Amino acid sequence: MFINFGEVKYASKKAEMEARRDHMRHVCSQYPKRRQLNRFMKGSLFYISEKYNLSYCRVAKVGSTFWTQAFLTFSGIRSQEAEVAHAQNSSLFDLPRDESHLIIKKHNELTMGLSDKRVHSTVSFLVSRNPYSRLFSSYIDQIYLPNKWFLASYMIPGKAKKNQLVCGNDITFDTFLNFASDFIIKGVSIDLHWAPIFSICKPCITNIDILAKQESFNEDAEYILDLVGVDQASRKEIENILKETNKESAIAGLVHTYVTKAHDRTNVKKGCISEKALAERLWHAFQIQGHIHNDVPFPVREFSSSSEKETEKKLTKLVLNAVKEYPLTSEERNAQREKWKRYFWKQISLSTLQHVQDAFFEDFVVFGYDLDPNTI
Repeated sequence: MFINFGEVKYASKKAEMEARRDHMRHVCSQYPKRRQLNRFMKGSLFYISEKYNLSYCRVAKVGSTFWTQAFLTFSGIRSQEAEVAHAQNSSLFDLPRDESHLIIKKHNELTMGLSDKRVHSTVSFLVSRNPYSRLFSSYIDQIYLPNKWFLASYMIPGKAKKNQLVCGNDITFDTFLNFASDFIIKGVSIDLHWAPIFSICKPCITNIDILAKQESFNEDAEYILDLVGVDQASRKEIENILKETNKESAIAGLVHTYVTKAHDRTNVKKGCISEKALAERLWHAFQIQGHIHNDVPFPVREFSSSSEKETEKKLTKLVLNAVKEYPLTSEERNAQREKWKRYFWKQISLSTLQHVQDAFFEDFVVFGYDLDPNTI
């Protein structure tokens, strides 16, 4: 029943993509709607390029920023910031990731809902990801890092009383997984960063044409660009980002984003975390994400008396120095990320694992992933 497409040898990329599509549609025909989130995923979840007759179902934590930037590029749209970057021999892809999502929201002509008839008249695609990997990535990026600590505070079992300081910065991976799985099984709408892809894109209803995968992201992206005939100018700009690694501007942008969110009092209450603890949390997260070598210790002395205004500047400099002095190859970065992922999942109880497998069953079976966590 469960197919690991990565172990199958195909005569061509086209044959592999057709096999994925056929499997997805076969499962859809054999498994009637078992469970959907009660509240239908609303909003303009699809991006569309009329120029290339292409549509894409946006899924968080599966290369959505890249494809957002790609669809903006297809349309020739530039924000003022992107124009400046472009004039400096750079591009839209050098903008902070949040900026691209804000830009495309201002252009209704590039987005559409699930019920839009153009979903069926265009070449449609989505990008899937092994649920184990996507959940881990969502936890690190959204819960471990200070992106959604206000929301995370509600994940605490038996939430503390209102007069107590509830921060949300100490939510464990196990707690996060149980919270997300509970909501899914109960059919309650949840955050798009960890909602099942099956519930976001409704592949059995939208009849998706192409199933791309995070596990073969670059190859699949190139296949899609080839298929729809993206022009050379756009193609060159888009392909450049596929080859980028640890760019200084990207890392500095990440530090800025996380520090800013940690100082946002609507998200993180004052007193929840010290500047030293915040800097150490970000340093550790950058190690988990493969930016900083595991052997480089956190420079604790540098933050013994750091103020809010100093944290970003100090941390940016120290992170960039660590990246430069102890560089990781692409293979080493991937190995380090995989090591951390396996470490976190090994801490999860059997009951939590079974809970996750139940909640994300459709993502496993429809997109051809093995339920065995040892395969990640």
